Amino acid sequence: MSYDYLEKLRDPCWQKRRFEILFRDAFACQKCGETRRLHVHHKKYVSGKEPWDYPDKLLTTLCEFCHEKEHEGHGLHEMVEALTSKMSMSWK
Repeated sequence: MSYDYLEKLRDPCWQKRRFEILFRDAFACQKCGETRRLHVHHKKYVSGKEPWDYPDKLLTTLCEFCHEKEHEGHGLHEMVEALTSKMSMSWK
């Protein structure tokens, strides 16, 4: 996952959209019901769309484990580690 995309995930537009989806999904993974370490998953990507410009039907809440399984073989683990590291630094 590119650095530019990681920066977009820190954008207030994405943070607002992410919260809307988490709220809609009752802050629970839609696969296993987990309520910790939640991600908002894009079911598919559309070239040229910003992460926050997707319709509700293409976004779902997944826990970190289910999200990694969804993206198995696509480098999600590395993206999650990079994003988590960047976000924890911004909270200090």
